[in-house]
Amino acid sequence: MKGGRENKEAKARVRFNILDGIIILVVLLCIAGIVFRYTLMDRLGFAQELADFRVTYRIEGVSYTLPGFLGEGDKLYFDDGTEAGELLGVAEFSTYTKQSAGNETLLVRPAARYVTDSSGRPVYATFPEYTLVDAEGAFVCRGAYSSDGYFLLGGKLYLAPGQRITLYTDTVTLHMTITGISPAG
Repeated sequence: MKGGRENKEAKARVRFNILDGIIILVVLLCIAGIVFRYTLMDRLGFAQELADFRVTYRIEGVSYTLPGFLGEGDKLYFDDGTEAGELLGVAEFSTYTKQSAGNETLLVRPAARYVTDSSGRPVYATFPEYTLVDAEGAFVCRGAYSSDGYFLLGGKLYLAPGQRITLYTDTVTLHMTITGISPAG
């Protein structure tokens, strides 16, 4: 009877061994690393200073009604809801060229494509007015260049000329190609 009671007490006692200590130490080091990364690095000045940048883009083959759904100051978002930037402005449907557009920041002209004729030569063809258009525009965003020279939107998301991205406003989805990134001002 006495032996059974001692066995139960022995099982009830918790034994602490070296493996438990190592696991606790690793967990504490992980927590310290996270704290260092998100607080101390910012205090020491390693955080990137975000500045305003002007990102230009091209949208091809969209409905001619696109300018009617965009307005100056419209917010642009990624599909996860992260804000990308703010539209600079919108021009009405026109056949403006970049040189004659003045300060407008969304240039819209009939969409054009190269097609081949019956002899196989490329021919420049445009869609009829009030069908499909190509648009060029710009938006302002906050970002910084990394130490490697890459532009990071919001200091986190890589963005470069030639990259195709999808952004959303409250009314439209824009599939665009980035054409340039420059400091705003």
